Amino acid sequence: MCGIYGKIGFGRQVDGGEGLRRTQMLNHRGPDYCGTYSKENIFLGHARLSILDLTPAGNQPFGDDNGQLVFNGEIYNWQELHSRYLNGVVLRSHSDTEILFLLLRKMGTECLSLLNGMFAFAYFVPSTKKIIIARDMTGIKPVYFVPGNNYFEFSSEIKNLDYEPDLNRLKEYLIFGRFGEDFIPYANVNEVLPGSYVELNCISGEWSQKAYREVESLVNPKAYEALASSENLVDQLDSLLQRSVSMHEQSDAPIGFLCSGGLDSSLISAISAKSHPDLALYHADFEGEGREISYAKQVSRHIGAPLQISKISKSKFWEMFAEMTHAQELPIQHPHSLSLNLIAGRVKSDGRKVLLSGEGADELFDGYYFHSAYKRLMYHNDNQSKYRRVLSKFLRRGWSRLQVDPDPYWFFGDFNSAFQNHAHVGFGDAWSLSEPIQSLSLVGQDFKAWARWQQAIEAVEWMGNKPEATALSFQLFYMRYHMQPLLHRLDRMLMNHSIEGRVPFLENEVIKFALNLQLEQKINGNTGKYLLKQVALRYLPADIVNRKKIGFAVPWGSYAKSFPNILEDGFVAEWTHLTKKQLISWVNNDPVQLYRLISIEVWGRIFVHKTPWTDIKLDA
Repeated sequence: MCGIYGKIGFGRQVDGGEGLRRTQMLNHRGPDYCGTYSKENIFLGHARLSILDLTPAGNQPFGDDNGQLVFNGEIYNWQELHSRYLNGVVLRSHSDTEILFLLLRKMGTECLSLLNGMFAFAYFVPSTKKIIIARDMTGIKPVYFVPGNNYFEFSSEIKNLDYEPDLNRLKEYLIFGRFGEDFIPYANVNEVLPGSYVELNCISGEWSQKAYREVESLVNPKAYEALASSENLVDQLDSLLQRSVSMHEQSDAPIGFLCSGGLDSSLISAISAKSHPDLALYHADFEGEGREISYAKQVSRHIGAPLQISKISKSKFWEMFAEMTHAQELPIQHPHSLSLNLIAGRVKSDGRKVLLSGEGADELFDGYYFHSAYKRLMYHNDNQSKYRRVLSKFLRRGWSRLQVDPDPYWFFGDFNSAFQNHAHVGFGDAWSLSEPIQSLSLVGQDFKAWARWQQAIEAVEWMGNKPEATALSFQLFYMRYHMQPLLHRLDRMLMNHSIEGRVPFLENEVIKFALNLQLEQKINGNTGKYLLKQVALRYLPADIVNRKKIGFAVPWGSYAKSFPNILEDGFVAEWTHLTKKQLISWVNNDPVQLYRLISIEVWGRIFVHKTPWTDIKLDA
C-alpha cells in the first residue's frame, strides 16, 4: 500500500517542486521510497510502502515512454493474470505493479474487471494525453480528485489537495453520525467511486466517471438459483475463505492479524493458523464496560498464537483525538478508530507492515442486528394489510413516545426505528409511513442516498419474493453506505503508521457468493451470519462463534460526559451561532450528540481554521 498524488495543468506547466512537496505529505503512507514523474503539464508522485518485491525494481512511478503508473494497493491474482494474459512476457520485477502496468498497456480499461484486489491508481498515456484514475470494486483504497479550469489534482488523501470545506454537509453528520459515499464536508473534493474510473483529457480538461464493475452487478438469477439448489454451501464458503486468506497473505514483508475477540477477525486468524503456526495477533483493551479482552485471549490460546495487547484509557483517548482527526480528515465517526491507531503503532514497532482484518463480514452475511430486524419487518409487513400496518406502527410509535425521553429527531425517523437508527434512506416506496423521512431521504446527500437505494432495488427486480428482494436491496445499499466509513477508518488509522490493512472477506468471489445467498442462509431465525458461523465452528469454539456481537468498542459515552471547554467560543459556536447555554440544551445530556459536537469542533479547527493539530488540547 502506498500514497499517490498527481496534478495536471491545462495549457500551463506544473511546478515539479510543489508536486514533490505534496507527494512527501503522504510519506506516512509510504516511507520506503518517494518517486516522481514530471513532464510539461503532468506531474505524478508516489510514496512507496514496500510489500511485494522489496527491491528498487518495484519503485514507482512505474513505466516507460509509452505510459506511467502510480499505484496504491494489491492485485492478489497478479500471477494468474500474468500466466493467462501475459504469457511469455519477461518481467523486470516480482510485483503486481508491473503486471497491472502491462495489462493497462495491452488492454486499457478493459482489464479493470479482471482485477481481484484492492487498489487506487492513475495511469498516464503520453500518446493520447489521457489519464485513467481507477478504484477497486468495494472502495477499500481511497482516491480523491479536485477538478478545475486550470488544474486537475488527485491524491490518496485530502489534506495535500487544495480543498474547500463545505460546512453545510456537517449537518448530516450531526444528525446521522456519518458521511455518505462521495458526500464529505469538502465542496470541491470528489471521490472516485468504488468500481469506477475517471478518464481525464490532459489537454482540454474534460473528464468523465464511469463504472466498470459495481457490487450490484454481481447479483444475478443464475448464481442465486445455483446456490439455492446447492447442498454443500458450508464446504463452498470454507473453500472460498481459505483461498482468500491465502491470497491476502502474499507479502515479502512481515504480516499480523487483528484480533478483536469477535467472530470475523478470529475466523480469519484461525484459518491462517492452520498453515502458519507463527501468527501474531493484535488487540486493543480499554478502561470501562464492553471489553473483549477475555475473548481475544481465548482465541489466542485456541489457535496457539501470541496476543499483543495495546491499552487505551480515557486520558489517552483524548490525547490522541486531534492527531487522529488530522489523519481521518473527517470528524471522527467511530470512536474506536483510536483503538486501531494504537494497534497500528504496536504493529509497526514489531517490524510488521501488513495487518489482516475482518471488515466486511457483517455487511456480506447480514451480521448487524438491524439486518435481522429489517428481515422481520419485511415478512411481517408482507402478511398484513396496508392499513393495519400503518395503524400498528403509529400506535407503537406513539406509545414509545410516552415511555421515554423525547428524541429531538423522532419526527424525521421511520417507524422502523431499528433501521432508522442507522440510515436515513427512508424506503418510502416500500413500507414507510412518514412523508418527512421520504423528503429527507431525497434531499440528503444531494439525492445521492436515494439514487443508491434505487440502484439497489433495480439490481434485484428479477426476484419474485418481494420481502427477500427488499432485504437484499437493503444489504446492497449498506455495502456502500455503511461499509465505506469503516474502510475509511481502517485505511487512515493503519496508514498513519505505514501499515497496510487487508480485508479477506472483501475478495471478489467471496462477495459474489455472499450476495447471491438466499436470505435464510444469512439470517436463520434471529441469528445473523448463519452460514458463516457454520464455517467458523470448524475453526473456533462455539462460545466465540455464537456470542453476542460487540464490535471493536470503546466506552466513549463515559469518556464524554461533561461539556468541555473546547466547545466554548470555538468552531462549533461560530458554525451554529449558538451560545454555550443553547449548545448544552441541544446536547440535552445525550453523550452521542456531545461526542459529535466535539468531533466537529476538532475537525473545524484543523481543516477550516487551519490550526495545527499539535496545538489542540482536549479536556473532555
